Amino acid sequence: MSLSASVKPPRLVVVADRALAAALQRATATPVALVDHYLDALGELSRSPVAAVIGPLQPIQTNPQPTLHALRALAPEAALHLIVEPHQEPDAQRAARLGFDDYWILPVDAAALLGAIDRAVAQSPTSAPPAPTPPADGHDTDLVDQLLRDRSQLRARALDIIRRRAQCDDVTFTTQPNGSATHVPVQYAQTTHGYLQSQSLDLPTLNENALWLGRWLALEHQINHLQDLALKDALTGVWNRRYFDRFLKSILQRAKEQRFRVTLMIFDIDHFKSYNDQYGHPAGDEILIEAAKLMRSVVRKHDVVARIGGDEFGVIFWDTEPPRRSDSRHPRSVRNAAERFRRAICERQFPKLADQAPDTLTISAGLASYPWDGQTIEQLIHAADDMLLHSKRDKDAITFGPGAMKACDIEFGQDVDEGDNENSSSTDRDTETD
Repeated sequence: MSLSASVKPPRLVVVADRALAAALQRATATPVALVDHYLDALGELSRSPVAAVIGPLQPIQTNPQPTLHALRALAPEAALHLIVEPHQEPDAQRAARLGFDDYWILPVDAAALLGAIDRAVAQSPTSAPPAPTPPADGHDTDLVDQLLRDRSQLRARALDIIRRRAQCDDVTFTTQPNGSATHVPVQYAQTTHGYLQSQSLDLPTLNENALWLGRWLALEHQINHLQDLALKDALTGVWNRRYFDRFLKSILQRAKEQRFRVTLMIFDIDHFKSYNDQYGHPAGDEILIEAAKLMRSVVRKHDVVARIGGDEFGVIFWDTEPPRRSDSRHPRSVRNAAERFRRAICERQFPKLADQAPDTLTISAGLASYPWDGQTIEQLIHAADDMLLHSKRDKDAITFGPGAMKACDIEFGQDVDEGDNENSSSTDRDTETD
């Protein structure tokens, strides 16, 4: 089955389902684009018209509305279909009431799905909130590019467009309007983002531009939320495996070019499965949430903490700039963070484990450092995993790879605590970024 010739859509976009994308491509002559996440789908929507976006419910299950609004803003006439597991049907029904066109329970019949898309696209445009009104000079494409490339500059870019449209250089955006200037709220969907003000622009023109800007800022907020969904672990709030892999790849490349050290720590919770089985998943969730929170509290602000699977976490310690002297703080920062975390998890009380739980929780960890223990993502992860397995033999242990020992100035046989003093064991992370 193919899409109706009268509609002539150039593409279908499938999110994160390689098998479904292949099945759809076999069933239609319409090109099918496969992307990793909804955030990537927005990039596809900005390039050319799309007949439909088909993606899993799971990544947006807890709050599908921001994703819905972002997709509708860029492609108001596209059919939006969700792929769900049988147990997700109540949430899929809720998403459909919000505005998704339909949902499909796995396994999906590709021909039936294409038929539904054909019918949906042939109908009148959606009643979802419209996209931002295009300015007369046609710079909306520039703003889409800005959203996808560097959202931090979106507001400045939009203000520049407004000034050129109105031929007025004194238009500004503020959260606290100047009483002497004409100002109007920049709003969308009952949310006020700030105020647009000018000493010389008339009120109707200012209002028109404030409405336009409000929609773009709302879209920016929705895309930021989408990025969090794509890159953050929903349970613990730390980064997820996707971000971990991307960041580790990029930071190793920077370390190679700028000659600084990177240390990877991989740890998990000892006997975690037993806690889950004996005390239930809420107790297991509490352990993971608290472990993530404690780890974030002992590392420097720029170090990366990620949940990379089950009860396994990865921490990337890196220097914000190349070492300027031989006594750079990277060694102490890594050593102290690892040991402070091990102690903190032992001392932590977990109410959901009740009185029958063991005295303390413990973690096992392995550390490996670039460039000594590995020079690629795969090599560094493999080395840290090997050290983790070594720690798991005895539990409640931190094992440094040979390169990590060199990077952290540890002599063979030396205890990690050895040499700690008041300064090096400080929990003030800002002092450790030198």
